[in-house]
Amino acid sequence: PMHSSAYIDALMHRLREKYPHRSFQSTKAMNYLIQIQRDIEAGKAPFRRIEDLYRDVIHMNYKEGQYLMHNVMRKALGQPPRTEGFGKIDPKVRNYLDRLVWQ
Repeated sequence: PMHSSAYIDALMHRLREKYPHRSFQSTKAMNYLIQIQRDIEAGKAPFRRIEDLYRDVIHMNYKEGQYLMHNVMRKALGQPPRTEGFGKIDPKVRNYLDRLVWQ
């Protein structure tokens, strides 16, 4: 599958081999979504289903989903978390996502 961890790891390896003087980062965003799905199944996530983070079949919603992906990107780039600009997110959801990404 195109979005599997193995695919991304192999792609990153090939890019680093081909362009050794460039820096490549991966957000590993799919790993976070997989963990959220596992937490939902275990009753540990503040979501009923993973689709609650999406606005359609491939795009994250403008609140929780965008907040998650924005901070996953910031982490990959070595930047601190950002909480402004994502609409009103339930503090329980924000805390869950922050723990997931930053611990």
